[in-house]
Amino acid sequence: MLRSSLLLLFCQAEFLVVGATFLIYSGAGRSGSFNLFDQAFLGFCVVTGFAQVWSIFNGLCPSSNYFLLCLTIILAGMKSRHFVDLLSLGLRVTRIRSALVLVPIGVAAAINSLTSGFCYDNALYHFLSVRWMAEYGSVPGLANLHGRLGFNSSLVALAGILSVPSGINIGREFVNGATTVLVAGILSQGFRFEDWRALNVSRNLYAFGLLAFVLMLVLSPCLSSPQPDVASAAVASASAWYFLMIVRFFNDDVHFGTNQWLLCVFASVATFEIKLSYFGFAASTILVALVVAARRRMPFRQVCLRLLFVLVLFIPWICCGYITSGCPFFPSDFGRLNFDWAVPRQLATFEKDAVFAWARAPGLAPKEVLGNWKWLSPWIVRILSDTWAVKPLLLGMVGFLLFLGRLVMQPPLQVERRWLVLLVPSAVGILFWFLTAPDPRFAQAVLWVFALNILLLPFQATNRARGLGILATFALAILASINAVVGSARLIKEKKRIPNIVQSQNELSARRTDSGLTVWTPKNAYEPGDSQLISTPSDRFNSRLELRGSSLHDGFRIRTPGG
Repeated sequence: MLRSSLLLLFCQAEFLVVGATFLIYSGAGRSGSFNLFDQAFLGFCVVTGFAQVWSIFNGLCPSSNYFLLCLTIILAGMKSRHFVDLLSLGLRVTRIRSALVLVPIGVAAAINSLTSGFCYDNALYHFLSVRWMAEYGSVPGLANLHGRLGFNSSLVALAGILSVPSGINIGREFVNGATTVLVAGILSQGFRFEDWRALNVSRNLYAFGLLAFVLMLVLSPCLSSPQPDVASAAVASASAWYFLMIVRFFNDDVHFGTNQWLLCVFASVATFEIKLSYFGFAASTILVALVVAARRRMPFRQVCLRLLFVLVLFIPWICCGYITSGCPFFPSDFGRLNFDWAVPRQLATFEKDAVFAWARAPGLAPKEVLGNWKWLSPWIVRILSDTWAVKPLLLGMVGFLLFLGRLVMQPPLQVERRWLVLLVPSAVGILFWFLTAPDPRFAQAVLWVFALNILLLPFQATNRARGLGILATFALAILASINAVVGSARLIKEKKRIPNIVQSQNELSARRTDSGLTVWTPKNAYEPGDSQLISTPSDRFNSRLELRGSSLHDGFRIRTPGG
């Protein structure tokens, strides 16, 4: 466990150093009030963006992270006084006592990162995606080989750069752990034990509620793999926290509100870059944040400057999408450009329909599911047995009961309008999720954040009743305790190793395309694993697939009939 803990600490240290250097040279750190975890989160975003830029030109192994660290050290050294001052200020505004909750969470993440990396779709494409990214970078037309390799999760690039210097298996194993521990640190700063005013009750409960959710992610069986559901849900929780800060506390300190606004927008963009199913949640968060900035009269120049920072990190992700599939939001063909390597529209539609249909009714063909509502009743039954849906549902029900109790105790109930604004991103996110791919694991954080807002609604009244806070805390504590007990029991049973290499690979057979390219497909399973780079599920094999040049760096394309 010692090595695992050191690897997670190294990731946090790298994020912090990169983030502090970014704040110095961007000028965003002049106003202060970025605690160490906020600085590290900005570093997380910069490291991910840098990895995507590097991948456009080459594979991330073996030198990308060495280059980034050396560049960061040189830049920090050139302004060493500012660098030390920024870290010192960050340390002063960091609540060390609150950060102590990271000790058990960090230990759990370090242990869980050592467990077997078997999770949803890992052998189907997650492992393979990281290997392609690490060895070749963003490959033109990679989605033509295997549609899911074109999903363009930024977590793949982050896992690739974290593979340097310890190897691909380490990057895949620790990328989710590093992300969730960082977010847990961010949320720990929400606790203010020294001042238990009504306003801080809301802050403390919100931080506790989000931290209880992140604990579920830390103990998830998928933590020890590059499965994007975990990281996207964690970063979405950070986005929800920063959104609370700008909606509720923007006017308390102008500099604080401006900095939280930057962090909120960064977190929102990072969320849907990791997993596109959070697009509705992230886009509505950014739009409302812009409205808040306008209403709080945030200087236009500051808004534009911070959006420019976000754009600089957003453009590489768009470029990677165009490179791997010809579409910026694959499997959607929106914005598709007609490159010779671009996935044909019918194949993009096929992948999109496959995702949408599977989320509604796993195992059924898209034509049986899409275009009608027959899937709805079985879907309701299925999600009521899914813990990622049941727990938020129970939390929301408790909140509704507390709301009714609050009405009985002290009518009339006048809820602050700002708290209702907090419901907007999660409500829009749920609507987007339901209309696209409504499987609970595609919107874990959205469901939880919406339920948490419902739970805390009674405490946002102009005539508050503090007594109900005990019941809300009790409900969250019960859920957190159940998750801790169940998760710890699994960790005790699981075998632990570093790296947690998948011991068995599905047997593959070689098939040749019309151009003579050898493509490996599984014989007795659906998942191709990652033993062969040029591999795909049997039903995705396309005989018209060909290389665009003499090297895998040149990528793939589908030869048009008669071409």
